[in-house]
Amino acid sequence: MTGQPAKKLGVIPAEADIDATGLFEIAEEIASSVDLDTVLKKIGLVAKKLLNCEASAIMLFDESRKNLYFKVATGEKSQAVQKIIVPVGVGIAGWVAKNLSPVIIEDTSKDQRFTGQFDKTSGFVTKSLICVAMFSKGEPLGIMEVLNKSDGTFSGRDLGLLTNLAGLASIAISNAQLIQRQRNFFAHSLDILALAIESLGGPYLGHPWRSQYLAMMLGRHLGLAQSDLANLMHGSLLHDIGALGINNSRYLESLGLPLNTSSSDAGAGEALHASVGAMMLEGIEMFRGAIAIIRHHHERYDGAGFPDKLKGNDIPMGARILAVVEVIEDLRHQLRGMNPDELKRQMITEISNLNGKNLDPVVCQAFLDVAQDEFANWK
Repeated sequence: MTGQPAKKLGVIPAEADIDATGLFEIAEEIASSVDLDTVLKKIGLVAKKLLNCEASAIMLFDESRKNLYFKVATGEKSQAVQKIIVPVGVGIAGWVAKNLSPVIIEDTSKDQRFTGQFDKTSGFVTKSLICVAMFSKGEPLGIMEVLNKSDGTFSGRDLGLLTNLAGLASIAISNAQLIQRQRNFFAHSLDILALAIESLGGPYLGHPWRSQYLAMMLGRHLGLAQSDLANLMHGSLLHDIGALGINNSRYLESLGLPLNTSSSDAGAGEALHASVGAMMLEGIEMFRGAIAIIRHHHERYDGAGFPDKLKGNDIPMGARILAVVEVIEDLRHQLRGMNPDELKRQMITEISNLNGKNLDPVVCQAFLDVAQDEFANWK
């Protein structure tokens, strides 16, 4: 079987006596982990162990699909090969990447495709190997290989096992790529929504991003948990999204809300936009934790705010933080062009005056703490 393409196998042969526990653990980790490198490293280590060999590697196509690069390597010389680039068609790995057909090599010294590039760079001596292609929905992703059987020679059972491990690696890679695309879409969608808010002009210019920056600074200073910070990040950027809907009579009518919120009735519009903003984002799972922040960012600590007259700690912490941010942003707009040092003094005075009335004393103190050192970064 030396040097011959091996039959493609989609499943482990029934007679294969393998440690299924390792496969189940990997499958569970693929389902629960977003750390691709960790999952692939574990797959590589399991391959090395179950196939009783000296090393394993996973190589992926680069964007041009003309080269392979090491994503994971295990074994004594793993660090030495991380920067190696293998052209498609060159060497055993390159041959498999080009032909998309697995091979078992019992003796590399007798195979003309073996170049020894890996060995020359790393100092590792490759004697035997199995190499298989990895696919996702029929599209090739790269290759997976194991090197140097510790006892005996590689078998068809080994090939079946490696093929299945490569399938698990493909799932992990595909999941990671899907998550990355979703994150990219979500990030761009956030930017588009913030730009739409900013397009209202006047005090909204730059307001979404400045609000997010200051809110996150206060949230970190207050020691909020990561999940709460994520909600605050979204809520602070989109807290004024309701301003896009309050002058849209068709949309307000669909919500069953009053239509008397024109620019001549600024107070009513201001009171309504927080509620409308929360309604606009209902049903979007990614914003579930931010909706309460958006709805309640105009509540007052003394209970005189809107829309629900919440008081004190009944107001979500994210909304209490955003209430302080809103005071700062209003002053920034009203006093635009003022000397920065005087502007900071006015902000500190205003926050101190509203402490315990409109605003949460804890959040006020957090602002007073960070304002002394961080003003230059968020002004």
